[in-house]
Amino acid sequence: TVSPRVILFVFHHRIDPARHNDAHLKHNLYLSFKEAIHNIAKHSNATEVEIKFDDKDGRLFRQIQVNGQPQEKGSASGQGLQNMKMRAERIRAELKTGFNEKGYLVSCEL
Repeated sequence: TVSPRVILFVFHHRIDPARHNDAHLKHNLYLSFKEAIHNIAKHSNATEVEIKFDDKDGRLFRQIQVNGQPQEKGSASGQGLQNMKMRAERIRAELKTGFNEKGYLVSCEL
């Protein structure tokens, strides 16, 4: 279960409104994004999340930067990240996850 929390979400987007994305791509991006937000709420202790969508040179970029730290190992099954990787493979996207100086970053490029 996810407990109520206060998390500030900041969105930045530069997407060409004329860009056509098929239903398969939209579906997998949406479910991957939903999984990332769920994981943040459930596992990160975050207080701030920065989300960027960018369309540059015909490529689509999505970054989700979280300032929270993970809970103790063993508190999650790891299935959420596996699902995100599977969805990235389905749309031939490159998914990167890991810690940086700001916290935890999930990036997707296609």
